[in-house]
Amino acid sequence: MRITPNHVKLINENGEKINMTERLDSGKKTIDFTCHIQDGKKLIPVRIIASQLPEDKKLEAIKRKKKTSYKNQNKIKPETIEYAKWVIIATSLSKEEYTAEQVLVIYRSRWQIELLFKRIKQHFKVTKIRPSSEKYAKSLILLWLIIWALAERQAIAAEQYLIEKKLDMNRFSTWNLSYLFFHRIKSIIESAWATLVDVSDDILLIAKCLQNHKGSRVNQYYQYHFDNFSAVFA
Repeated sequence: MRITPNHVKLINENGEKINMTERLDSGKKTIDFTCHIQDGKKLIPVRIIASQLPEDKKLEAIKRKKKTSYKNQNKIKPETIEYAKWVIIATSLSKEEYTAEQVLVIYRSRWQIELLFKRIKQHFKVTKIRPSSEKYAKSLILLWLIIWALAERQAIAAEQYLIEKKLDMNRFSTWNLSYLFFHRIKSIIESAWATLVDVSDDILLIAKCLQNHKGSRVNQYYQYHFDNFSAVFA
């Protein structure tokens, strides 16, 4: 799992607290060492793997930390800025079994699952399942996954189409495309007229609307429901 050294106490073999800012060597892309996590009086053996983020991702991570600190009216710590430049993982997998690179690949794969649930919660406006039977809960979750799989498939196809048209993909977001296609499927389920719409015929026109909204003000404009695109579909 990913950890933040500000919230986890790491102990070396001599029982001394590890200073992670000293361990994070900017000259190395990946750092790998074993130590212990102190949980009350209990010491838990653990392997720590830290991987540097790309330069653009570092700037984004630092910006998020500063924004959160400003929002909470807290003074940001220098070590928090340093930790934001790294992905720091604690694992029980040994060096003999897995290399640091393999552990990072496993973590990234698991993180994609977390992103899936995050997207479903945000787009479906789902935070909890209404109390009912286990059969109901399984059926509902399966329905969400089916709808989301359809939306993701359409979004990827649209992204490939835009690439073939040699458009600047730095102006687009797969997240935004997924949101658009999710609401298209939602409209198909809720409205019979939506089944007559073939969005592939209008994707270039829709793309012109989308590309102007990617940036720092995405949330202000990105309220895409099909009534907003009536002129495009017409």
